Amino acid sequence: MAIITATTKFVPVGYDSGRSVYYEDILNPSRFLDDADSENYATVYLVRGTNAETFFYLTFDFSSIPANANITSVVARTKGRCSGTPNRLTFRQVRGYVGDTAKGYSINLTASDQTITLDLGSGGFTRESLQNFTIRWYAKRSNNGTNYSLYFYIYGADVTVTYEYDDGSGTGSGVSTKENGIWNEASAVWKKISGNWVQQTDTQNIFTDGVYKKTDGTIYVTENN
Repeated sequence: MAIITATTKFVPVGYDSGRSVYYEDILNPSRFLDDADSENYATVYLVRGTNAETFFYLTFDFSSIPANANITSVVARTKGRCSGTPNRLTFRQVRGYVGDTAKGYSINLTASDQTITLDLGSGGFTRESLQNFTIRWYAKRSNNGTNYSLYFYIYGADVTVTYEYDDGSGTGSGVSTKENGIWNEASAVWKKISGNWVQQTDTQNIFTDGVYKKTDGTIYVTENN
């Protein structure tokens, strides 16, 4: 097998209609499907009322990442702004989420366009958890902002994922060891037989009758006796 490192950028495929709460229809909704470098925005109207809250979750499709991939880096960005003076809104923030679990800290939106790289904390993503990753836009009105027309202007977002995976090419020793949470394939496997080191090509039962050590990418198996 061969371990491949790849980096892919994903853009939103839609929004979570079950958890998103906003006022009336979205204006130009296809525009938030672009990346964070877009020059065109969608308009999301904020819910009206005293202390009313607006939630908008951007969703992604990471299914193209191989099932056996090890996620090594996730960088999420979004671009936009929130209308309204601070005395009309108690909160206006964006944040990464996996399901209902927040990642890192909230980033405050301003009334001017900004491209934000989200804080995702220590990461710790797996391919499975990444499938549930969303970017949440959130606002809460103050007592002074009950009935004003306020908006999110969302230009887009993107998530850049770096990952490692076995491409199934079948080249290599076929034996891997896990170090610091990452599987690495040994370049070769040698077994000591009757006092002589012999390189092994059939490694299926290589560890049944000996102990091993790994040095510079090569695994050495010694006899128990």
